[in-house]
Amino acid sequence: MSDSETIEGRLLTAAQALAWWGALIGGALLFLHFYTIKYLPTFDLTSLMGTIAAVAVLGVLLFVMLFVLLVLPGLALIARDLLGVVQPLPSIKQGQRFNEAESAQALSLLRAWAVGSAIGLIALASCILADAPLGVFYGLFSWAPGVWAALVVVALWKNICPLAKKPWGMAIFSYLTFTYFAGVSFVSLHKLGTTDGGQPSIGTILGIVLAIYAGQFVVYASKGLPFKLRGALVCAVGAALLLGTSLSSIYTQSIGRHFRFGQMSRVEPVVTARGCGILRAAGTGVGCAPDAHAQDAFLVGPVDIWTRIGKDTLLSKPGGLTPRDRPRTLLPNSEILSVSMADEEHIARREAAKTN
Repeated sequence: MSDSETIEGRLLTAAQALAWWGALIGGALLFLHFYTIKYLPTFDLTSLMGTIAAVAVLGVLLFVMLFVLLVLPGLALIARDLLGVVQPLPSIKQGQRFNEAESAQALSLLRAWAVGSAIGLIALASCILADAPLGVFYGLFSWAPGVWAALVVVALWKNICPLAKKPWGMAIFSYLTFTYFAGVSFVSLHKLGTTDGGQPSIGTILGIVLAIYAGQFVVYASKGLPFKLRGALVCAVGAALLLGTSLSSIYTQSIGRHFRFGQMSRVEPVVTARGCGILRAAGTGVGCAPDAHAQDAFLVGPVDIWTRIGKDTLLSKPGGLTPRDRPRTLLPNSEILSVSMADEEHIARREAAKTN
């Protein structure tokens, strides 16, 4: 038995693939962030090493989460076959072709899956895009888990499989599987794509639903293919979803805001005297004033921070992080003492005092 066929060899291969895909996805998201804000930072040794480590760690976390959510609906179909609820899909055998009976069985099952899952896909996307009432949503999907579980229990306990031989029965079970397991994946991915309390765009919603559909097909239809190939196909679907929709914003907006390195609206940095001088000299309208609670510190803001990755922080006056034609200022990170979210009540009192 070769090293690659042992458990240790497979674990090592999986770890290498995880690190490679994580670094690839994390790096792609980082460069997409820089492209979006039209800015390429400069790095010193410390910031470069920190950025590489953060990209790798966050990329791996995103990769694992995305991989699990895309694989889950397909694994449910494979479990359905193993449990004997429906007629199993023939596995692809390397170096061999299906015989006539296996080809007919595979086509019938894939056709039934395509129809059943497509109905679930259309129903799910329509409810979300049409902003259907919760009653309609629950009426279409809430009964699916119970029926799916009941069919599995009956098949295991009494060996009764009413949907096993009929194409329409397999299509029904594919619908149940998609609405149940794909619904879980959709809700999770939809939550990830929601930033600043707003809803994801129509393109993002459609992208999530189609990616789940494609991921289920890859996992289900590739039974028997090498694990590396199946994993690479799922990763390709996940990378397309992550880079082609607003899910890419979770890196620099959701996660970046939490750790104070990505895009942040209306924040109040505390800077040094030299940092305050740089802001005043830039002439972009970003002012600073002595901080009453700290000596030799100056309060800035509120301002919009575009990114803190690299050796400098890119910031501008408040006005949203979408327009890129507003004057922006580079402030060395070494001159920033802290960054906190703006206290709107405190800002209002301060502006009123200036007016009076």
